[in-house]
Amino acid sequence: MATDKDTIYIDIDDEITGIIDKLKASDGKVVALVLPKRATVFQSIVNMKLLKRAADNDKKHVVLITAEAGLLPLAGAAGVHVAKTLTSKPELPAGPDGIVEDDEAVPEEANDEPELDPEADGDKPVGQLAGARAAVAEAVNPTPAVGDDGVETLELDDDTPPEEDEEVKTRDFTPPPKSKKDKKLHVPNFENFRKWLIIAGVLLLVVIAGFLFANYNLAKATINIKTDASSVDANADLSLSTTAQSFNPDGNVMPVKLETQKKTYTAQVPTTGQTNTGDKATGTVTITATECSVYPPADIPEGSGVSTPDGQTYITQEDTTFVISGNPKHGCFPYQGTSPTDITAQAGGASYNVPGGTSFKVAFGASGEYSATGSASGGT
Repeated sequence: MATDKDTIYIDIDDEITGIIDKLKASDGKVVALVLPKRATVFQSIVNMKLLKRAADNDKKHVVLITAEAGLLPLAGAAGVHVAKTLTSKPELPAGPDGIVEDDEAVPEEANDEPELDPEADGDKPVGQLAGARAAVAEAVNPTPAVGDDGVETLELDDDTPPEEDEEVKTRDFTPPPKSKKDKKLHVPNFENFRKWLIIAGVLLLVVIAGFLFANYNLAKATINIKTDASSVDANADLSLSTTAQSFNPDGNVMPVKLETQKKTYTAQVPTTGQTNTGDKATGTVTITATECSVYPPADIPEGSGVSTPDGQTYITQEDTTFVISGNPKHGCFPYQGTSPTDITAQAGGASYNVPGGTSFKVAFGASGEYSATGSASGGT
């Protein structure tokens, strides 16, 4: 059953769409919206007009309960009545001179109800305005009586609002961040769109015309460049000579210097105090190396030592030379001995027998430059 008056308390975070939904859901013909302090949602003339239009479509009278002076001109421009308190007489504020009616932002809708006349109805109370539009509601709820002081009051509820509602009404709310504009309410300006479309079309025609003019009307030139060229054979056979003093281009003789370097390596092993006169273990190892220069690694001479992690030492029985064994990685080339190198245990004993795949350390060159894997057997 519809009532004559209803009160709705607005929260500071409510949007205009939610407020309109609350207005439509109300059963009262006169709806009082109690606004919090600094209600940013009603600081827009568009939102005021949307609220007014929604109230008119539902045949309801809306009254804003607020004391903020900044909202009064907007409410007056939209035709919304305002009262300072729930018991104050609603009035229609005067709108500012600079506000222009925006018929595009708030579309007109069909409404058979007569519009309020601010000049004629501005001094009437909200209850009397509701009775002017709804005769049946006026018969059930007569126009509010005039008090002893001669001021008409709007009795929205029979009882005093509860304490929590008063606290919400008088609470000092913190200003919310500036709300984003509702893109759904944006009306594109067709005049600006058409202007920029014409400008873009003109620029495109100018570019096409300039391209055609540059390709068919401007002067063209062909430049031929001739140079004196001679063929140089980059492949030449050089003869290295230790006696030549300088380079001889006629015979491609390149002077070189012959140098010989001799190195001696010694190794120490712990003594056991026993002499083993048994057979020495023999076997082979495959020695590998990595070289990051253009020169291959140095050859390992015969008599070099290799040893297992357990300390057994073996002596190489031949020189080891290297060839590239794979693709370079990070500028370094992998090398491997041309063939497995024969080794003989430094002393006799079965402890020198090691299985295949055993890792050996090579006592030649820098630490970690060479490595080897192999096996040895036959030691007794």
